[in-house]
Amino acid sequence: MPKRRIVELRERGLSPAPVAAGDAADDAGNISGVGRNAVAVRRFARSSIVLRWAVKRRVEFTSSALRTLASIGKVHRRLVLDGIRVHLIDNDPLEITQNRFPLKRPSAYAERELRLDNWRVFYTVVDDGVLAFVNLMGERRGNKLFLEGEEFGL
Repeated sequence: MPKRRIVELRERGLSPAPVAAGDAADDAGNISGVGRNAVAVRRFARSSIVLRWAVKRRVEFTSSALRTLASIGKVHRRLVLDGIRVHLIDNDPLEITQNRFPLKRPSAYAERELRLDNWRVFYTVVDDGVLAFVNLMGERRGNKLFLEGEEFGL
């Protein structure tokens, strides 16, 4: 790593950290170590400000939604979480699409529905699409919705 880059990092309050315990780095960014600990990739301390500014939208889960996520299998959990990321974080959650739309009848639980294969995610959007609350998640089997293993009528 060039010395200039290390100086810039130190001016920002960040300092290069050794890759693994026992490895040391000199001012030129060279890592001393043996075997797999001697790698060229460096880890740096990250500022929490950078992480906050990089995120455009946020999604928060209710306890019911978290229980559902914990109870489903790994493949389905990945499908649901990837769908939430794509539809609610990367894209506008207020936009109406084939799989993302407001509920036709008013509900006390949520305002909108997201369809992901046979999974349904019910959510509410606040702050002009900046924050979405995932209230309920369930699996659609035939014409019935199951939340946490029990049949549910929205």
